[in-house]
Parts: sequence; structure tokens; C-alpha cells
Amino acid sequence: MNTSNGKELYDVISKLGDIEWRRIPSRYPSFKFKSTPEFSEDRSSRPPATSFRFSNENDQIIALLEKAVNSYCGILKWTLISQKKEFGEGVNRCILPEYVNKKRDFAWSEFQLTADKYMEKYEPDFGPIAYEDLVGLAMHVRAVFKNAGYDV
Repeated sequence: MNTSNGKELYDVISKLGDIEWRRIPSRYPSFKFKSTPEFSEDRSSRPPATSFRFSNENDQIIALLEKAVNSYCGILKWTLISQKKEFGEGVNRCILPEYVNKKRDFAWSEFQLTADKYMEKYEPDFGPIAYEDLVGLAMHVRAVFKNAGYDV
């Protein structure tokens, strides 16, 4: 049984520099409403994505991170996408399965759904595979940085 929580890759990336912003959706989020007991929800059918922005970006780290993601040979192909912050300084980065990234425009134009909600509804078996592979990707990224002399 895969026990990935979706934060494995972020745990590696956070050791490469100060993180100013992040978004890592939880695979098993917990909820508590007023007088109800706490409960959790299984969101395994939504594929993982690791989004972040460094406080002070280092071009060498970004280049090595991109090289690590692109050189990973696992179950899935992963990609690192970048988008300049709309207001202010910085670049938001996201590492996600390439297949999910390619579904973004289609999911929105055809169903008005974000890619993760599209995958949850129409391809729910993909998410657990991606969570399983995320563990291998995190191990690979860690190894690439260790081999380059970083303490991760």
C-alpha cells in the first residue's frame, strides 16, 4: 500500500533554500466543523503537484532541479513549469506529472474544470499512480542534489 502524503518532493526542495510560498494539496486532508467530530477525506484521485517560490532564487539550483526532474525515469514523466509572479517579484514553480499538465487546457475548455478536478472525475485511477511515483521522484531529486554536493 502506498502511504505517500504528497509532500515528499517538497521536503527535499525546502532544504534547497528559504521558501516564500508553497501549495501542496494534501492527499488525506482533515476537516473539523463546529460541533462535528474531525474527519478526513481521501483525495488520492487528484494527482499530486508541488508548487513553491523561493525567497531568493538561485539559478544554479533551479537548473539542477529542472535537470533532476527531466532525468527521472519512473512510472511517469514529470515536468517543472514556471510562471512569473503576477504582482511583485519572484517566479512560482510547479512540479507535476507531464500528462496532467497537458490536460490543463483541455479540462478547462471542454469541462470548465481545473486539471486536478478533471483527473479526479474522469481519470481517478491516475492519482494513486502519481502519488506512488512521487516518492521515487523525490528520492531521485535528493540523489541528484547530493551528488552535486548539496546537503539535502
